[in-house]
Amino acid sequence: MEEENQQVNWGEDSSIDEEGEVNWKESPSHSDEEEGGAQEAEEDEGANPYFMEGGKGESSEDEDDGKRVIRTAKEKRFQEMKKAIAKLSAAMKNNDWRLIEIEWDGVLKVSTKGPGKVFPKFYVSFLLELDNKINEMTKETLKAMKAKKAHFYNRMKLHWKKFLKEDKETEDKIAQYKANPDAYEDKSELPDEPEEKKEEPAGEEKKEDWTPEKIEKKIKELLKERGTKHYVTGQVHSHIKTFRLFLSLTPDLARQLAYRFLIVNALFDTNQGATHLVINTWKKIYNELVIILDALFENPHLKLVENVEESAAENTVCGHLLFSVERLHDEYIRSLQNIDPQTPDYLQRLAHENDMLILLQYTSKYYETLRATTPNDPRTINSIAELSARQLDYLYYKHEAKGGGVEVVTLDQHNVEEVEEEVKEVEVKEAESLEEEGEGKEEPKEEEIIAELISPRKLPPPVTNLRETVSQLANLGNKHSENLLLKRRVMLQHVYHLALHDQYGAARDMLLMAHLPEQIHKAQVNEQILYNRVMVQLGMAAFRAGKIEDANACLQDIIQAGKDKAKELLAQGITRYQGEKNIEQEKQERSRQIPYHMHINLDLIEFVLLVCGMLLEIPVIAQMRFRETKRKVLSNFKKSYDFYNDRQFFTGPPESTKEAVIVAAKGLERGDWRSCRDTLRGLEIWRLIPNHLVVFEKITSLMQEQGLRTYLFTFAQHYDTIHISHLAKMFELEENTAHALVSNMMMSAELQASFDQLSGAIVIEAPEVSPLQHLALNFAEKANVLLENAEVVDQRSAHGRWVDQQGQGQRMGQKQQYPRGAVQISGGQGKPSNKPGEKPFVRKKQPKRPNNK
Repeated sequence: MEEENQQVNWGEDSSIDEEGEVNWKESPSHSDEEEGGAQEAEEDEGANPYFMEGGKGESSEDEDDGKRVIRTAKEKRFQEMKKAIAKLSAAMKNNDWRLIEIEWDGVLKVSTKGPGKVFPKFYVSFLLELDNKINEMTKETLKAMKAKKAHFYNRMKLHWKKFLKEDKETEDKIAQYKANPDAYEDKSELPDEPEEKKEEPAGEEKKEDWTPEKIEKKIKELLKERGTKHYVTGQVHSHIKTFRLFLSLTPDLARQLAYRFLIVNALFDTNQGATHLVINTWKKIYNELVIILDALFENPHLKLVENVEESAAENTVCGHLLFSVERLHDEYIRSLQNIDPQTPDYLQRLAHENDMLILLQYTSKYYETLRATTPNDPRTINSIAELSARQLDYLYYKHEAKGGGVEVVTLDQHNVEEVEEEVKEVEVKEAESLEEEGEGKEEPKEEEIIAELISPRKLPPPVTNLRETVSQLANLGNKHSENLLLKRRVMLQHVYHLALHDQYGAARDMLLMAHLPEQIHKAQVNEQILYNRVMVQLGMAAFRAGKIEDANACLQDIIQAGKDKAKELLAQGITRYQGEKNIEQEKQERSRQIPYHMHINLDLIEFVLLVCGMLLEIPVIAQMRFRETKRKVLSNFKKSYDFYNDRQFFTGPPESTKEAVIVAAKGLERGDWRSCRDTLRGLEIWRLIPNHLVVFEKITSLMQEQGLRTYLFTFAQHYDTIHISHLAKMFELEENTAHALVSNMMMSAELQASFDQLSGAIVIEAPEVSPLQHLALNFAEKANVLLENAEVVDQRSAHGRWVDQQGQGQRMGQKQQYPRGAVQISGGQGKPSNKPGEKPFVRKKQPKRPNNK
């Protein structure tokens, strides 16, 4: 991975290091350094006007004036030890215990590389410094450290103790140096700056003269190796070095951009068998694409083509810009899917989201310039639609900030702190387990050189109006794209964004006009996942708007099968069902997962559905208690409610959100809407809802209305008359609102009553039956059903024969056989068929024969 750790810097002069990497010095612009490189190539004698000679582009640092220094093995060993100690010292200054642990393994490896053990003074003094650094840590300082940092400190401390325990000689040397540093001597010690022993003229390496024909031939050979079984990671890096060498040798800008596309493809090939690209490699690809776009903007005469045959023309660049940008986007999403969201690495990776959005906008701007020159090119129009859809992937789920811009996406810091506290709790147990095992598990070393992202020269303007931007991108995708799947996805993302910003009516109408609910079962899995997310946001928007029935209808299918099934439907987690999924299916499901920062809180969905079920089901439960009429159950809230009331002998105070909603429902069933309001008000989950105070006021008004209906269903039979002002005062409603509710109940035949216009009272006309009468009616109905069943049983004979109304007898369990083409004749044994109004013939029962036995 050494090639990936090297950084490309643009400048006027260039040099090629030992590994073939091109190092560019700083320069104010790309075009200046390209023109300067071309002029230098022309001034060299014997230089080709199209390509420079292979030796001219190399740095003078590789020559070293024809001389080299010969050192002994012990001198080289000490030099390597000093380099490793310098890296470890830098990590100690930064208190980076994770890096200290990694670099300590490097120091051990270098110190034991040669034959025998050596203890130079600089090495022993450093070991003493490291020992003091580890032992000076106090308990108070350790508690103040972050959980991850304390974790790596404990690991390093265990490794250090194990090292001193196994290597007594090193421990004695440290004690000897600590007692008297000035008197410490070691025969193997060498001076810090070794002297030159011998000088020899270094033989000049044979340098190949690269001509345009040789370069083209070499590139074709390298491209043929792609996709073969011998195309391994090491070979990919050698290809990258070769492409960078060719990049430094050509002064033609079009050829340089073509070679940069080859470098981008080779960098993508380094991801062989891994879940996602290494972040440093991803940054290098990003920088290459930005450089390509800058050059295309500054040189509009260059034409971007995708076919090799078309690239033979002058000022043409062969490369797949749209494909490279889309693949970079896919690799970024894949990295978010595979990084643990509870670690700082996820936050660092999430910070690149804005950079990826800028690159998409920059690429879209380039294709818009091409569209201005060739307005009827279908490839350009389709590319703009594709890039608009990709930009929507980063914008549709975000909330609008106060100024109209994009809200910054961050993880819940409260959850991160909880995880850190949990890590601190298990710190002692983990340290004990590491001590018992004797060694900790080594972690992979990170790349030393991290590439920095390059900003485009012409930065696109920031998003100032998020709703308008999302609407424009959705319109571009729907209007210019020829892909039906992309159009559906863009439309669903637009609906999601509208529902997220409380535009429930517009989002619902847009979804229904597209007829997606009738066709979604034929769609692909990714589209079905997005549709489920849209339905959840529609339900949440309906709840915030006070439309309880709509919210219940949208959320019920998602959450009714449980949270595990909801995770699968929303692609927010993987659930395993024994015998249903194989390894390949699980791998595909994992690739469809939504990144963590885009998840919808399942606890919030369940809470909203429970509140909707409470407001819908409690009046129905009260109405059906002493009535014969049966109504369809509107939600699965009744199951939880019955389980809590009937199957639990002792019900203590609520311990969860679900139990709190059920306790509130019991108060609402009694008509006590105030206790219901107070119980729900104390839940912390309300803070997860935007504008939760306004939403709670709407839900409270619905509690009052449903509490009035429930009270009348339950206690109306105990009243002859009740004044409407009394009901309005009891439930803190306006008299007009209470009058409207009671009128609707009368019109729908839910309440048998009438209004007295003079007194303003409700006169209960036909009181309902009492509970005892209700039970008696149910008993009579069931007895009638039992009697009818008994009459059917009496028609069967005692010997397994039955007699029908026509007198035809047959064994039970046998089918009556008729000849083919024959017509079944009614009547029995030759008797004519019955006339209208005549009783049917019934065969009389034969007396039983006596049983002689």
